[in-house]
Amino acid sequence: MQRLIELFFEKPEILITILSGFLMPIILIYLNNKSNHGLKMLDKEIEIKYSDINNLKNQERSVYSSLSKILFDVQQLHVSLSGTCVDENCLNKAITKFDDSIVKYHEEISNNLLYMPSKAIDLIYKFSVVSRCN
Repeated sequence: MQRLIELFFEKPEILITILSGFLMPIILIYLNNKSNHGLKMLDKEIEIKYSDINNLKNQERSVYSSLSKILFDVQQLHVSLSGTCVDENCLNKAITKFDDSIVKYHEEISNNLLYMPSKAIDLIYKFSVVSRCN
């Protein structure tokens, strides 16, 4: 060890050669890998953020389409009940069809309410109550 230290003092260019030829590339590789790791983590965060937004939009579309279908069914029920159909069987058939579709679309809505904001959920339930009362 003593001989090695004396060699560095006698010939300092050996130390510079070792640093520039061996340690410098290792340091550069380490810094490059650290930078790449940071970029990969940032990419993952962005991907997660945008995939959540796309999932939320798909769920909102599904809920919106279910609500639109319920509204259409309410209109169909109104037409059926206010038409010339006076037969009790005809009325029961229209109400049964409406009830079946309401159950189906409420299931679709409830499957997609998981990530919806609470304000939207309140509005959906208010719509559901009004559509059942009418």
